[in-house]
Amino acid sequence: MNRILLLCGLVLCGCVAAPRGASAQAQPAPVIKAASPTTPLIRFEVVSIRRNNSQYARGPGFTDDGFTVENNGLWSLLTTFGVSRIVGVPDGARIGWDIRAKVADSDVEAWKKMTFQQHALAVRAMMEDRFHLKWHIETRQTPGYAMVVAKGGQKFKEATPGDAYPNGFKNLGGGPLTGVLMGLRDGSYGAQAITMGQLADSLEGHAGKPVVDKTGLTGKYDLNFKAEMPGRAQDAAVDPATASEPTGASIFTILQEQLGLKLEPGAMVPQDFLVIDHVDPPTEN
Repeated sequence: MNRILLLCGLVLCGCVAAPRGASAQAQPAPVIKAASPTTPLIRFEVVSIRRNNSQYARGPGFTDDGFTVENNGLWSLLTTFGVSRIVGVPDGARIGWDIRAKVADSDVEAWKKMTFQQHALAVRAMMEDRFHLKWHIETRQTPGYAMVVAKGGQKFKEATPGDAYPNGFKNLGGGPLTGVLMGLRDGSYGAQAITMGQLADSLEGHAGKPVVDKTGLTGKYDLNFKAEMPGRAQDAAVDPATASEPTGASIFTILQEQLGLKLEPGAMVPQDFLVIDHVDPPTEN
Protein backbone atom coordinates (compact mmCIF):
# COMPACT_ATOMS: atom_id res chain seq x y z
CA MET A 1 0.00 0.00 0.00
CA ASN A 2 1.37 3.34 -0.96
CA ARG A 3 2.18 5.80 1.77
CA ILE A 4 1.30 9.00 -0.06
CA LEU A 5 3.14 12.14 0.95
CA LEU A 6 0.72 15.00 1.60
CA LEU A 7 2.27 18.07 0.02
CA CYS A 8 2.63 21.29 1.99
CA GLY A 9 2.11 24.69 0.37
CA LEU A 10 5.06 26.42 -1.28
CA VAL A 11 6.03 29.59 0.57
CA LEU A 12 8.63 31.95 -0.83
CA CYS A 13 10.18 34.71 1.25
CA GLY A 14 9.91 38.27 -0.02
CA CYS A 15 11.39 41.54 1.13
CA VAL A 16 9.37 44.65 1.93
CA ALA A 17 10.80 47.96 0.75
CA ALA A 18 11.17 50.64 3.43
CA PRO A 19 9.03 53.77 2.96
CA ARG A 20 10.81 56.58 1.10
CA GLY A 21 12.73 58.73 3.54
CA ALA A 22 12.77 56.04 6.23
CA SER A 23 15.87 54.10 7.13
CA ALA A 24 15.67 50.49 6.08
CA GLN A 25 16.07 48.09 8.97
CA ALA A 26 18.89 45.66 8.28
CA GLN A 27 17.70 42.09 7.88
CA PRO A 28 19.84 39.36 9.42
CA ALA A 29 21.81 37.36 6.89
CA PRO A 30 20.50 33.86 6.18
CA VAL A 31 22.12 31.12 8.22
CA ILE A 32 23.43 28.44 5.88
CA LYS A 33 23.18 24.92 7.27
CA ALA A 34 25.23 22.00 6.11
CA ALA A 35 23.21 19.54 4.06
CA SER A 36 22.16 16.58 6.14
CA PRO A 37 23.82 13.27 5.26
CA THR A 38 22.28 11.64 2.20
CA THR A 39 23.84 8.19 2.42
CA PRO A 40 20.82 5.88 2.46
CA LEU A 41 20.66 2.60 4.33
CA ILE A 42 19.40 1.04 1.10
CA ARG A 43 19.85 2.36 -2.44
CA PHE A 44 17.47 1.71 -5.29
CA GLU A 45 18.70 -1.08 -7.55
CA VAL A 46 16.59 -0.09 -10.57
CA VAL A 47 15.31 3.41 -11.42
CA SER A 48 13.13 4.22 -14.44
CA ILE A 49 12.49 7.91 -15.27
CA ARG A 50 10.29 9.03 -18.15
CA ARG A 51 8.68 12.32 -19.12
CA ASN A 52 4.88 12.49 -18.79
CA ASN A 53 2.80 15.00 -20.79
CA SER A 54 -0.63 13.88 -19.58
CA GLN A 55 -2.97 15.69 -17.19
CA TYR A 56 -2.99 12.88 -14.62
CA ALA A 57 -0.67 12.96 -11.62
CA ARG A 58 -0.18 10.72 -8.59
CA GLY A 59 2.21 10.59 -5.67
CA PRO A 60 4.94 10.84 -4.68
CA GLY A 61 4.67 7.79 -2.48
CA PHE A 62 6.63 4.88 -1.08
CA THR A 63 5.68 1.31 -1.89
CA ASP A 64 6.56 -2.02 -0.30
CA ASP A 65 9.59 -2.33 -2.58
CA GLY A 66 10.54 1.24 -3.50
CA PHE A 67 9.21 4.59 -4.65
CA THR A 68 6.76 5.66 -7.34
CA VAL A 69 5.42 8.91 -8.76
CA GLU A 70 3.43 9.79 -11.88
CA ASN A 71 3.62 13.13 -13.73
CA ASN A 72 5.15 15.12 -10.86
CA GLY A 73 7.53 18.04 -11.25
CA LEU A 74 10.76 18.75 -9.47
CA TRP A 75 9.12 20.68 -6.63
CA SER A 76 6.91 17.74 -5.64
CA LEU A 77 9.94 15.46 -5.57
CA LEU A 78 11.84 17.90 -3.38
CA THR A 79 9.09 17.87 -0.73
CA THR A 80 10.40 14.46 0.32
CA PHE A 81 13.36 16.38 1.78
CA GLY A 82 11.07 17.53 4.59
CA VAL A 83 11.23 21.28 3.74
CA SER A 84 8.28 22.83 1.91
CA ARG A 85 9.88 26.26 1.33
CA ILE A 86 11.99 25.88 -1.76
CA VAL A 87 13.83 28.57 -3.74
CA GLY A 88 15.91 28.44 -6.89
CA VAL A 89 13.56 26.05 -8.70
CA PRO A 90 14.34 26.44 -12.44
CA ASP A 91 11.74 27.28 -15.08
CA GLY A 92 11.68 23.70 -16.33
CA ALA A 93 10.62 22.37 -12.95
CA ARG A 94 7.01 22.06 -14.14
CA ILE A 95 7.94 19.19 -16.45
CA GLY A 96 6.20 16.06 -15.17
CA TRP A 97 8.13 12.85 -14.60
CA ASP A 98 7.13 9.24 -14.06
CA ILE A 99 9.57 7.56 -11.69
CA ARG A 100 9.55 3.92 -10.64
CA ALA A 101 12.39 3.03 -8.29
CA LYS A 102 12.82 -0.45 -6.83
CA VAL A 103 15.17 -1.90 -4.26
CA ALA A 104 16.81 -5.27 -4.71
CA ASP A 105 14.67 -8.30 -3.89
CA SER A 106 17.01 -9.10 -1.02
CA ASP A 107 16.35 -5.65 0.51
CA VAL A 108 12.53 -5.65 0.34
CA GLU A 109 11.89 -6.87 3.89
CA ALA A 110 14.38 -4.38 5.35
CA TRP A 111 12.87 -1.58 3.21
CA LYS A 112 9.41 -2.30 4.63
CA LYS A 113 10.71 -1.69 8.16
CA MET A 114 12.41 1.63 7.42
CA THR A 115 10.98 5.01 8.47
CA PHE A 116 9.75 7.72 6.12
CA GLN A 117 12.92 9.71 6.79
CA GLN A 118 15.09 6.69 5.89
CA HIS A 119 13.08 6.14 2.70
CA ALA A 120 13.54 9.83 1.83
CA LEU A 121 17.33 9.43 1.94
CA ALA A 122 17.09 6.92 -0.91
CA VAL A 123 15.09 9.45 -2.96
CA ARG A 124 17.67 12.17 -2.26
CA ALA A 125 20.51 9.91 -3.38
CA MET A 126 18.57 9.03 -6.55
CA MET A 127 17.98 12.70 -7.37
CA GLU A 128 21.60 13.62 -6.75
CA ASP A 129 22.61 10.84 -9.12
CA ARG A 130 20.01 11.22 -11.89
CA PHE A 131 19.15 14.96 -11.65
CA HIS A 132 22.69 16.05 -10.62
CA LEU A 133 20.98 17.90 -7.79
CA LYS A 134 23.05 20.12 -5.49
CA TRP A 135 21.35 21.98 -2.64
CA HIS A 136 21.69 23.47 0.82
CA ILE A 137 19.43 24.63 3.65
CA GLU A 138 19.19 28.28 4.76
CA THR A 139 17.37 29.63 7.81
CA ARG A 140 15.78 33.00 6.97
CA GLN A 141 13.77 35.42 9.10
CA THR A 142 10.29 35.92 7.59
CA PRO A 143 7.39 38.17 8.70
CA GLY A 144 4.71 36.33 10.64
CA TYR A 145 2.64 36.11 13.81
CA ALA A 146 3.50 35.40 17.44
CA MET A 147 1.05 33.02 19.13
CA VAL A 148 0.49 34.10 22.76
CA VAL A 149 -1.98 33.26 25.52
CA ALA A 150 -4.91 35.70 25.37
CA LYS A 151 -6.31 37.60 28.33
CA GLY A 152 -8.28 35.16 30.46
CA GLY A 153 -5.91 32.26 29.85
CA GLN A 154 -5.90 29.12 27.75
CA LYS A 155 -9.11 27.14 27.18
CA PHE A 156 -7.71 23.63 26.78
CA LYS A 157 -6.24 21.00 29.09
CA GLU A 158 -2.86 19.37 29.35
CA ALA A 159 -2.72 15.85 27.93
CA THR A 160 -2.72 12.90 30.31
CA PRO A 161 0.71 11.20 30.29
CA GLY A 162 0.51 7.71 28.76
CA ASP A 163 -3.00 8.23 27.36
CA ALA A 164 -3.59 5.61 24.63
CA TYR A 165 -6.62 7.53 23.28
CA PRO A 166 -8.76 4.40 22.71
CA ASN A 167 -11.52 6.53 21.17
CA GLY A 168 -9.28 9.11 19.55
CA PHE A 169 -7.43 9.62 16.27
CA LYS A 170 -5.55 6.55 15.03
CA ASN A 171 -2.27 6.30 13.15
CA LEU A 172 -1.71 4.01 10.16
CA GLY A 173 -0.19 1.49 12.52
CA GLY A 174 -3.25 1.54 14.79
CA GLY A 175 -1.75 3.57 17.64
CA PRO A 176 -2.85 7.06 18.72
CA LEU A 177 -2.09 9.92 16.32
CA THR A 178 -0.51 12.60 18.49
CA GLY A 179 1.15 15.95 17.82
CA VAL A 180 -0.96 16.66 14.71
CA LEU A 181 -3.82 19.13 14.15
CA MET A 182 -6.58 17.13 12.47
CA GLY A 183 -9.40 18.55 10.36
CA LEU A 184 -12.55 16.48 10.90
CA ARG A 185 -15.55 15.84 8.65
CA ASP A 186 -17.94 17.86 10.79
CA GLY A 187 -15.86 21.01 10.28
CA SER A 188 -14.16 20.83 13.66
CA TYR A 189 -10.47 20.49 14.43
CA GLY A 190 -8.76 18.48 17.12
CA ALA A 191 -5.35 17.47 18.41
CA GLN A 192 -4.02 14.92 20.88
CA ALA A 193 -0.87 15.55 22.93
CA ILE A 194 0.20 18.45 20.71
CA THR A 195 2.86 20.96 21.68
CA MET A 196 2.32 24.66 21.14
CA GLY A 197 5.19 24.64 18.64
CA GLN A 198 3.44 21.95 16.60
CA LEU A 199 0.17 23.88 16.76
CA ALA A 200 1.88 27.08 15.63
CA ASP A 201 3.41 25.28 12.64
CA SER A 202 -0.02 23.89 11.72
CA LEU A 203 -1.64 27.34 11.64
CA GLU A 204 0.54 28.88 8.92
CA GLY A 205 -1.70 27.76 6.05
CA HIS A 206 -4.77 29.29 7.72
CA ALA A 207 -3.16 32.52 8.94
CA GLY A 208 -1.39 33.20 5.63
CA LYS A 209 1.98 33.76 7.32
CA PRO A 210 4.25 31.65 9.52
CA VAL A 211 3.39 31.45 13.22
CA VAL A 212 5.91 31.17 16.07
CA ASP A 213 5.02 29.92 19.55
CA LYS A 214 5.41 32.57 22.25
CA THR A 215 2.86 31.14 24.71
CA GLY A 216 5.39 29.92 27.26
CA LEU A 217 3.36 26.69 27.52
CA THR A 218 5.86 23.82 27.52
CA GLY A 219 3.63 20.75 27.88
CA LYS A 220 1.52 18.66 25.53
CA TYR A 221 -2.17 19.43 25.22
CA ASP A 222 -5.49 18.02 24.01
CA LEU A 223 -7.66 20.57 22.23
CA ASN A 224 -10.53 20.95 19.82
CA PHE A 225 -12.44 23.81 18.24
CA LYS A 226 -15.28 24.37 15.80
CA ALA A 227 -14.42 26.19 12.59
CA GLU A 228 -15.15 26.39 8.91
CA MET A 229 -11.62 27.42 8.13
CA PRO A 230 -11.12 29.62 5.08
CA GLY A 231 -7.92 27.80 4.10
CA ARG A 232 -4.74 29.43 2.89
CA ALA A 233 -4.68 33.15 2.23
CA GLN A 234 -4.88 33.60 -1.53
CA ASP A 235 -1.43 35.07 -2.09
CA ALA A 236 0.36 33.41 0.82
CA ALA A 237 1.99 30.92 -1.54
CA VAL A 238 3.74 33.84 -3.26
CA ASP A 239 5.01 36.11 -0.53
CA PRO A 240 4.04 35.97 3.16
CA ALA A 241 5.31 39.54 3.58
CA THR A 242 2.45 40.84 1.41
CA ALA A 243 -0.16 38.15 2.01
CA SER A 244 -3.71 39.34 2.56
CA GLU A 245 -5.67 38.13 5.55
CA PRO A 246 -7.97 35.14 4.90
CA THR A 247 -11.58 35.83 4.04
CA GLY A 248 -14.53 34.08 5.69
CA ALA A 249 -14.29 32.74 9.23
CA SER A 250 -11.36 34.38 10.98
CA ILE A 251 -8.76 32.05 12.44
CA PHE A 252 -7.76 34.94 14.71
CA THR A 253 -11.23 35.11 16.28
CA ILE A 254 -11.58 31.33 16.45
CA LEU A 255 -8.35 30.86 18.35
CA GLN A 256 -9.05 33.65 20.83
CA GLU A 257 -12.67 32.73 21.58
CA GLN A 258 -12.36 28.94 21.64
CA LEU A 259 -8.77 28.25 22.69
CA GLY A 260 -7.72 31.41 24.52
CA LEU A 261 -4.84 32.00 22.11
CA LYS A 262 -4.01 35.14 20.17
CA LEU A 263 -2.00 35.76 17.00
CA GLU A 264 -0.07 39.03 17.20
CA PRO A 265 1.45 40.53 14.02
CA GLY A 266 4.97 41.85 13.69
CA ALA A 267 6.94 38.75 14.64
CA MET A 268 9.97 37.63 12.67
CA VAL A 269 9.86 33.86 12.35
CA PRO A 270 12.92 31.72 11.50
CA GLN A 271 12.10 29.41 8.60
CA ASP A 272 14.17 26.78 6.82
CA PHE A 273 14.43 27.12 3.03
CA LEU A 274 15.80 24.51 0.68
CA VAL A 275 17.97 26.36 -1.84
CA ILE A 276 18.76 24.66 -5.16
CA ASP A 277 22.32 25.30 -6.32
CA HIS A 278 22.22 23.11 -9.43
CA VAL A 279 19.89 20.64 -11.15
CA ASP A 280 19.71 19.07 -14.62
CA PRO A 281 16.89 17.27 -16.46
CA PRO A 282 17.43 13.52 -16.05
CA THR A 283 18.30 11.16 -18.88
CA GLU A 284 15.18 9.11 -19.62
CA ASN A 285 15.26 5.33 -19.55
